[in-house]
Amino acid sequence: MSELPAVDTFRLIIYIYLNLWRNILNFTRNIDTLHPVLLAGDMHEKLVTIHPFIDDNGRTARLIMNLILMQNRYPIANIFGSTESRIAYYNALQKARIEDYSLDFYLLIVNAVKDSIKNYLKVLER
Repeated sequence: MSELPAVDTFRLIIYIYLNLWRNILNFTRNIDTLHPVLLAGDMHEKLVTIHPFIDDNGRTARLIMNLILMQNRYPIANIFGSTESRIAYYNALQKARIEDYSLDFYLLIVNAVKDSIKNYLKVLER
């Protein structure tokens, strides 16, 4: 029989679980009112903020974001791994978390989708 987690660990698990469900409920309320690109960005930002997993939270959040985009017939948002792109990504996420100001993060996602659309159009022009 396994041991029960320590009280602090148990409280943390409950806190993460409740925050995850609160964000999912907010997501379902916003699904018909927010533009799909903003909805995808919002879900990404919320998932990274609550940090529900030990590892790969960012990767999971980007996968979910891109799933939402593709389900709404938008191309994936490529967030490139250059130093400049990473700094902009982390700064925008930090601003959303600490200052409760998500506009910079939304713009980052919108521009990533816009760049993907431009790239697809270039390929089609050939």
